[in-house]
Amino acid sequence: IDPIKISNGYEFYDPQFIPKVFGLYNIGANCWFNSLLQALVTCTSLTKFILMNIDVLREKNGTVKEYINFLLAIFGSEDVNISEFSVRILKAFDIDLKKKSIKLDVFSQESVANGIHIFIDMFECKEIYTIIDNKYEYFIECLDCQNIKSTSEQKNPILNVHWDDSIRNQIDFMKFLTCRIVQSEDYKCEQCGSNRRKKVKEVLKMLREIIIIYLIRIPAVSPVYFPKELSF
Repeated sequence: IDPIKISNGYEFYDPQFIPKVFGLYNIGANCWFNSLLQALVTCTSLTKFILMNIDVLREKNGTVKEYINFLLAIFGSEDVNISEFSVRILKAFDIDLKKKSIKLDVFSQESVANGIHIFIDMFECKEIYTIIDNKYEYFIECLDCQNIKSTSEQKNPILNVHWDDSIRNQIDFMKFLTCRIVQSEDYKCEQCGSNRRKKVKEVLKMLREIIIIYLIRIPAVSPVYFPKELSF
């Protein structure tokens, strides 16, 4: 098997890999999966990496094989019905999940967050995470004695965002993404011994080419601000 090919340096948005306009069939509650496919295919660094390593990746499983066929249909010169690929990929994904004994209802909207992680894992390629694993550092503050401890850095391709109604503009949004208060497991303060009141701050330390923002609990009534571009 040929070794995985990777580009040198940071991968910037490449217009050469911008997909043509297409639609996808919806066969029920799989609109989350269609959105996932449409989002991933616009990540030019990911598309470029996959197309550079077709021969190595396409033998991984049916899910990856169908996704590669999906990309080839989008960027190829032949007249292919792209709309049907979401169904093909989803069915292959469901079969591969069963083979791996992974419990995930691919036809449920509740599967979005886990589905993104698992779909990327299907590529079984650690090099992919070099372009999607953003690094975060966590600071735990004990609200009883104000002692602050920095925990070990963690990597995660997905930023789960519980929406904050106070976000009204680009500056608010960027501050929210790069430094925010998050929930954590029980933590016993080393200084005062308290495990009751704590605040955890999540700080973005390293940003890779792709950041997946998963919005949770968006208010149905109040307007939601989301910028067209992110500037770090």
